[in-house]
Amino acid sequence: MDEPQSFSLLSVRGLLATFALCVAEAGVWTQMSYLPHWLLVATTLLAALSFLALALESSIQRWSTKIARSTWIIYIGFMLSFLYALIGNLQPAPFTGRIAATTEYVGKKPISLFMVLYPSRHGPTASPVNYLMYLEVVNRQDYQITIDAYSVAISKRYYSLWWHDLPPIPLTERPVYALGVPEGGKPDPNPIWFPRGTYFMGEYPNGEQQLHYARMITLAPQFDAEIRNPIKAHETIKGWAAFDRPNDDSGMVDVLDKFLKITIRDSAGAISQTVVNSPIPLGSEMDTSTAIMQPTTTETDLSSCYLKFYGQR
Repeated sequence: MDEPQSFSLLSVRGLLATFALCVAEAGVWTQMSYLPHWLLVATTLLAALSFLALALESSIQRWSTKIARSTWIIYIGFMLSFLYALIGNLQPAPFTGRIAATTEYVGKKPISLFMVLYPSRHGPTASPVNYLMYLEVVNRQDYQITIDAYSVAISKRYYSLWWHDLPPIPLTERPVYALGVPEGGKPDPNPIWFPRGTYFMGEYPNGEQQLHYARMITLAPQFDAEIRNPIKAHETIKGWAAFDRPNDDSGMVDVLDKFLKITIRDSAGAISQTVVNSPIPLGSEMDTSTAIMQPTTTETDLSSCYLKFYGQR
């Protein structure tokens, strides 16, 4: 009669230990970005498996001695991953990324407030900018470095092994136009201010008609242009970057509450990953990183362009 009681106590201890360690793991990993995000998920899963095996070990032994002995493989795997995470946490992350502001198109038609113009096999082509982000990256090292590549992916969950990459739209090669922006004063039209936050753009009313009155805008600085120069020690670079919706049929365009993963690789091969929420608007008195777009007096008729999403063929 004592065995079921001891097994029950062991199960409770194991489950409590699993919960405590998962909370501790989440606290540690949220503060670091030096190691890949998938290791966070793997370490947490190994922690849960190890303590679950501990809780069920007496029961497992009744089933098979060989299975019971295999639980040590889980223990060893967890310890190795935890030590690897601990060693990585002692090193400063080469870079830290942040998204200060972003506009996101959640419509279905290939017409949005912001459009890019470029040549394609269809002739002059215009595509909506699904994600227009103001990125900030800090070089946390004691020496200057050059960014070799970067990417942004989205997911519905923080603890996820499945991320959806956002195809980049090169702003240095694709001029951006805004629909329905008034001309403003001459020779300098009024700028468009974007405080911190996420701004969702639905399908533009009378978008087909507004294509006749598209106004070119200047996005400065551009992130792609900024990373061409070395980043000094502990320096922060900022700039606009544009992305299309995911290529896979993930339905992420309609997800309002999501996580974004910024991956940075420098010329030395060091990789940093930062996972952040969609930026939340703050009061103007607290916002010190306002992003600006400058409309120009150049007006262009995009109505004759072939319309498609950037990643479509």
